[in-house]
Amino acid sequence: MYRWNHKLSDDSDWQIQTYYEQTQRRFVPTGSYYERHTIDLDFQHRFRWHENHEFIWGGCYRAFWDEFTAQPYFLSAAHERDQYGIVSAFAQDTITLREDYLSLTIGTKLLHNDFTGGEVQPSARLLWTPTDRISSWFAASRAVRTATRLTNDGRVVLPGGPAGPFPVVYPVIQGSSQLESEDVFALEAGFRHQPTARFSWDLAAFWNRYEDLVGLGSGGGISLAPEGAISVIPFANSGSAQTYGVEFASNFQVNDKWSLQGNYTFVKLNFDGSVLGSANDAPLNQFYLQSSHQLSKQVELDLIWRYIDSLSAQSVSAYSSFNVRLGWHPREAVEVYLMGTNLFSSPHSEYGNDPFAGTQSTKVPPGVLGGVAVRF
Repeated sequence: MYRWNHKLSDDSDWQIQTYYEQTQRRFVPTGSYYERHTIDLDFQHRFRWHENHEFIWGGCYRAFWDEFTAQPYFLSAAHERDQYGIVSAFAQDTITLREDYLSLTIGTKLLHNDFTGGEVQPSARLLWTPTDRISSWFAASRAVRTATRLTNDGRVVLPGGPAGPFPVVYPVIQGSSQLESEDVFALEAGFRHQPTARFSWDLAAFWNRYEDLVGLGSGGGISLAPEGAISVIPFANSGSAQTYGVEFASNFQVNDKWSLQGNYTFVKLNFDGSVLGSANDAPLNQFYLQSSHQLSKQVELDLIWRYIDSLSAQSVSAYSSFNVRLGWHPREAVEVYLMGTNLFSSPHSEYGNDPFAGTQSTKVPPGVLGGVAVRF
């Protein structure tokens, strides 16, 4: 990844970012193989327009090349090799309606992909700051999740079983080029208060409505194939869902070298229709605590604890994890860090198996990682 930031003035700057990624995956029991290459180029420009408009605009192009080995079982695709891309552009204007009191942010993102065509994603946010220590906001937006290579022309063979006169029938989930993008309409409201110079807290509530969720359509009957009887079931936009919840966050600067952060999230998820999920696919409660210490001018220490509720639909139990991060800055632009993850806990699963994506759940063990970051 490469990122270049350039400051034109106090009120104007631009940024260019690009990255390349290669992913390879083998599933040894079936011999299937998947490889994907991704190239992304992103640009954005910020500037002040007159006295009460702060404008941001930009665009992105992302290209994919991938390859599936042709396999009669498990996971495959209609086209062994394919290339596709996403082009997007956005514009956003933050309008100061009354200085230091009321502002409105409006914008939209335009997107075109090779699976569903054009998409529009507008958003609006109103921010009210009656005092220096109190603010509240309300936001409404629309976003989409585009179809993927798997849902467009993928083929997933599930374990077979007897049905009617056939000794074995294999259900086959078949991709569909007729899928529309999944979309969400989101509402959010929040309040933030800073009663002292060292302590602040905020509370936000949200409600999301999802439409055209990808699920399973009506079957196409049973046909005979070399591997046995086949029952083809296409992907379809067959469901909807709602989520709602609250988020609470607080920050406390104990002294100049020690700060504390705490977060709590409650999420309720409800599905309608035939979708690939259930109400227990999201954790009901999540907690997060972090203590950050500046041990010296060059050394910092972070202690992080989090708790995630169970996912009963996926047979994933609730778990907690404790991480420790030690950072050393021998120079201002250089950081060397060492981190211990999931300490003092046994290996645990964070998500269940997903036969449609061909992924197998693995347990996350305690671990140690380190790295070096250089900024210039």
